Amino acid sequence: MNVETLQIHLNSENADSYNNNNLSDCVFQLPIIELPQQHTIMLSVQNCVIPYTFYNIDSTNNTLIYTQNGIQSTLNITCGNYNAINLASYLTLNMPNIIIKYNPICNLFIFTNSLYNFQFSINSTCFSLLGISNTNLTSINKVYTSPNCVNLLSKTCLCIQSNIPTLNINHSNLSEGNILVSFPVNTPPYSLITFENKSNFKTNLNSNTISNINIKLIDQNNNLVNLNGCFFSLTLQIDIVDFVN
Repeated sequence: MNVETLQIHLNSENADSYNNNNLSDCVFQLPIIELPQQHTIMLSVQNCVIPYTFYNIDSTNNTLIYTQNGIQSTLNITCGNYNAINLASYLTLNMPNIIIKYNPICNLFIFTNSLYNFQFSINSTCFSLLGISNTNLTSINKVYTSPNCVNLLSKTCLCIQSNIPTLNINHSNLSEGNILVSFPVNTPPYSLITFENKSNFKTNLNSNTISNINIKLIDQNNNLVNLNGCFFSLTLQIDIVDFVN
């Protein structure tokens, strides 16, 4: 068995195109790699560098829909990096008649309406951030205490996804098995997130031909990550295995 190795260095800033003008959905045109049937391509992400410039509240989780006095209102929280205290202040300023306080001992939000009972809509997208439960949406005596802990760590891991079919399994989206690697977000905002393939994990591809590669940077919920105009880079390694010679 013979193995030949080559590496492909990619920088999203130099992508040939972007799907839907999204800088985290990059298309790179490559020289055609086409192998005989007795060969197998093993693909791996050797390293990746990503600027932590995405926000914990973005367009995927910033909508709060609520009803008070029979009138439904929609609040689209301005995208940005929030902690519990400044988020409580923001909500208080933008939700008429409602004061939001943060309980740091229990890590909960307390919503108090000065005039009416109120109800949150299940169509809101920010429940996990605010600790709101899908099964407990209505205030009692004009007060609603979040039953779950406030969780502003909206992106716990990042994933590199490609257009090349693999045998990897993504349980949250079983129709797609194209995630090459996932790794935790374990650095503070506005720093660098780095990944190194220390285990040298490789993916056996279901194709013997590569002519272009579409790289997507997504979070654990399969949402494209918005780096707010910044770019990421990674190194792919292709191991060409000849099982005959």
